[in-house]
Amino acid sequence: MTEQNTRPSAIDCSESNVGIRSKKRHSYSNSLSLKKTPSPEIDKESTTSKVAQFCNRSFNAFRNALGKKVRPGANHFKALDPSFMQARGPKSAPLHTLRRSMSIDSTERTRCSIDRPRSATNTPIKMPVSEGVRLEKMTALLEQPIVDLNALRKLAWNGIPVQLRGKVWKLLLGYMPSNAVRRDDTLVRKRNEYNETANSLFVTGNETLDASLKHQIHIDVERTHPTLKLFQQPVVRGMLERILYVWSIRHPASGYVQGISDLTTPFLFVFLNSMNEINEDTSDIENRVSKEDLLTVEADTYWCLSKLLDGIQDNYIQSQPGIYRQVMKLQELTQRIDVDLINHFNAQGIEFMQFSFRWMNCLLMREFALRHIIRMWDTYIAEGLTGVSDFHVYVCVSLLIKWSEQLQTMDFQDCIIFLQSPPTRNWSDSEVEVLLSEAYLWKYLFSDACAHLK
Repeated sequence: MTEQNTRPSAIDCSESNVGIRSKKRHSYSNSLSLKKTPSPEIDKESTTSKVAQFCNRSFNAFRNALGKKVRPGANHFKALDPSFMQARGPKSAPLHTLRRSMSIDSTERTRCSIDRPRSATNTPIKMPVSEGVRLEKMTALLEQPIVDLNALRKLAWNGIPVQLRGKVWKLLLGYMPSNAVRRDDTLVRKRNEYNETANSLFVTGNETLDASLKHQIHIDVERTHPTLKLFQQPVVRGMLERILYVWSIRHPASGYVQGISDLTTPFLFVFLNSMNEINEDTSDIENRVSKEDLLTVEADTYWCLSKLLDGIQDNYIQSQPGIYRQVMKLQELTQRIDVDLINHFNAQGIEFMQFSFRWMNCLLMREFALRHIIRMWDTYIAEGLTGVSDFHVYVCVSLLIKWSEQLQTMDFQDCIIFLQSPPTRNWSDSEVEVLLSEAYLWKYLFSDACAHLK
């Protein structure tokens, strides 16, 4: 009896457990009844100002790093004002990610956050140490039975060696198969297809050609790179006219549009240079390149031009909606990055369409020297299908931001004259590299971040 009285009963144990559970429920109920602290209101103007200040400091640090030939890392961003984090809106995930990667406590992540471009698959791209290293790595890739196109894009983003540029462009544009077994047969078939089409149109005489279309193309070809001897030679002009005519009749939705002749010249120059070393002032192309090789170059140029234009064909159909879309995006980006410049444009009555239509239509072909356009196209092509339509807009906004202070001192007429004939044709190679780096940084900040453009 004594043991039974001293030992707790089953009922006593259950009551004790119930008491403990009731206390936990009471505590949990009290925690739910607490009022949440209201979120502080976001000052949109302050947020925009803080983001702009951060971007400007980022560019200064980035330029200093490039000037010292040092890869920008965490130490280059110690001077950034962290207070902009307090003004960010709740939807600024890309900026939050970028700022967090630049924090001093994440040195290793920062080492890869800014100076590594990303390919079309959003894969970070490592910057090769030197031209020689890039050439060695790219040559090894091209010798593989099946070329790794993603790895090739990573290397090509920072520039392609002259010796390999023609082959790399054909691969990245999808004209040349990555599988070495299929490569020769595909190229022969494609070249024969183009040559048969061109011969059927031109060998029998010009009587069967569309006279109006032929005349329009002929006029544009004569005005293409008038200062470069290479493109003033009759054989080169004939190649351009045939390429553009065949493309036009095979793409009736758009037909020929002024400016497409400019987009043909980088391909023609690169592929001619792959046959025999030439330059912009070469005047004896027939003596340097055989007739058979000229036919090969012409066919390759046609197919690569077709691949390029497939991604931006809405730039050249009726009403050109693609160009209008790019111009609107350029204006929206400038609005978010540099409000003062936008306000100045508005005060002067300057419309973006007045100066940027040609930037989009001709891809800055008339603003930069041909060798710099070719370097920029290395990056555009490495970016993938959206390289021309998307990344090109960030290059254009980088130009506007670069000249912002200068433009804000000009009136309407001076601004238009400056933007239609900018001082870029005499740029150095390093200035073009900085421009592409700045364009990548803007893309890193704003690409796929719709909240920043509202």
